[in-house]
Amino acid sequence: GALSAAAYHACLPDYLAHIGVAYNDVILACTFTLALLAGDRFVRRPCARRGALAGVCVGLAFGSKFSALLLGPIALGVVLLEACARRDRRSWALALIKHGALGLLSLYLTLVLIERGDLALALWRAGLEWTLNPSLRRIMPSYYLGALRPGSGVFFLIAYAVKLPLAAHALVGVGVALFARARWRTRRGWRRWLRAPWRAPLCGVLLLVVVFARSEVNNGLRYALPAFPLLALWLGPVWARAWRRARPAGRWALGALWAGAIGAALAAYPHFLGYMNALVPVERRNWVLVESSLDWGQGLVELREYLREEGYPAVSLAYFGSAAPASYGIVYRPLPSFLDIPPVDGVPPGPLPVAVSATLLSGLYLPGDLYAAYRDERPIAVLAGGSLLVYAPREDPLGPQ
Repeated sequence: GALSAAAYHACLPDYLAHIGVAYNDVILACTFTLALLAGDRFVRRPCARRGALAGVCVGLAFGSKFSALLLGPIALGVVLLEACARRDRRSWALALIKHGALGLLSLYLTLVLIERGDLALALWRAGLEWTLNPSLRRIMPSYYLGALRPGSGVFFLIAYAVKLPLAAHALVGVGVALFARARWRTRRGWRRWLRAPWRAPLCGVLLLVVVFARSEVNNGLRYALPAFPLLALWLGPVWARAWRRARPAGRWALGALWAGAIGAALAAYPHFLGYMNALVPVERRNWVLVESSLDWGQGLVELREYLREEGYPAVSLAYFGSAAPASYGIVYRPLPSFLDIPPVDGVPPGPLPVAVSATLLSGLYLPGDLYAAYRDERPIAVLAGGSLLVYAPREDPLGPQ
């Protein structure tokens, strides 16, 4: 079961992509999972050691990203399930409260360490207030399926559909079907179901599905990464049991799905961030999704190699990223970009090819939708998994075509 869960993560290109990105989404996914498992273990058998461990794990999650607040309703659901399943509710509740206080203390001390000794947690509390108060922040519009749209849970449904290999989708479908079939055919007391080993991962997956179905923050599937370890922990034992009990034909079918899922991830190398499955051609990826689901400025190396191979001395560049293109050996004429990119010396006069990052092409972030005309033009090259599009040389990139 553990190997199955690990293999499932090994074939998720979005996970492989964000492991190498300087953001805390994968860190949150790890600490979120640890906190939920430690909390469930504490709720089953409250004691001082388990309470302190759960507090440390929850503190690590809260110190990773404020999205860890979603642990609250999941933990409440686990506690209610445990309370319904137990006969010794009074003694259990007293132990939970007693050792839970120690857990809160260890949570606080963990956050103090993360905040480098700030006993008042001033910076952490300021970030928490910003997260909980929508009036302090502006929700950006979303871009998907070729248009800017208000935030909607439809975004995450589309992202989940296209950002995972089709074989990985099939594995999840098989796992859910086998899980439901086993629960239907097995007759056990309801108390045993409430205390089943898979209750915490399943509660986590269900709550996160509900949250993201209503979310207005649509900057990328990376926000939903904490759901995938829980999904794997829930279905890993199901896949393993299916393998043990399957006939040769069934094992061949399961093996083919695993091979397809892992093979799709390997084939995406090194463009894990821009990966979309076979439903979306590479040249149409920027029509489906942009931002961290496709383009975080990772195309500079490939742009440099393309310019050298094609013999272009320079490029007109509209770049969505924070790196300095000149440090990659690119000679460019700067165009309006996400951040200002300084001009460089040695740009020859005359027409130059135009490279536009997919996110800027969508009309996000820059006023006036400066690159709208390029959306109807066929690029001469699609680089870095669809994150950077190159158009035919022209003298005035922002002038009439």
